[in-house]
Amino acid sequence: MGAGHLSAEMQDLLAKRGKGNRRTHLQLDRRTTDSLVSELTERLAEIGFDTEYALTREGAMIESLIDVFGEADGAATLPGD
Repeated sequence: MGAGHLSAEMQDLLAKRGKGNRRTHLQLDRRTTDSLVSELTERLAEIGFDTEYALTREGAMIESLIDVFGEADGAATLPGD
C-alpha cells in the first residue's frame, strides 16, 4: 500500500518516521491514531476485497495495520519485511 492514499498529514508523519528502518515505532496521540484507523478503514472498504468479497493481499495488510493501531494506546511498532 503506497502512502499516497493517506492524507497529507499521515503521509508526512510516516515519511519522517519510516526512513531506513525495517521496523518503525510510532508514538501517536489518540486523535492521530483514530484518524489513521479511520483512513485505513476507508481504504480497506475501497480496495480490500475482490469481486467475490474475499480479502485481497493489500486488504490483509490494511487489516493488520487497523488491528495494530486499533489496539495501540498511542504507540505501535510496525514489523518490517
